[in-house]
Amino acid sequence: MIAETRDISDGGVAVLLREPLVEGSTIELSLILTQDGIEDPSEDPFATSANVMWAAPTEDGRAMVGLRFV
Repeated sequence: MIAETRDISDGGVAVLLREPLVEGSTIELSLILTQDGIEDPSEDPFATSANVMWAAPTEDGRAMVGLRFV
């Protein structure tokens, strides 16, 4: 599943998805770092588990989901 990141911090990230995730579930997450929208070849993806803390619909029919890094 591909998502756009929002509000990333040391403890977690909010992501914009086409469909919501189940609150309370745990997912495997891989964040790819970009420079000007292009994948940065000098940086490895950041891979971790994350807990789904909340999910809310957006005005355009997608879902904003709050994830806490495990």
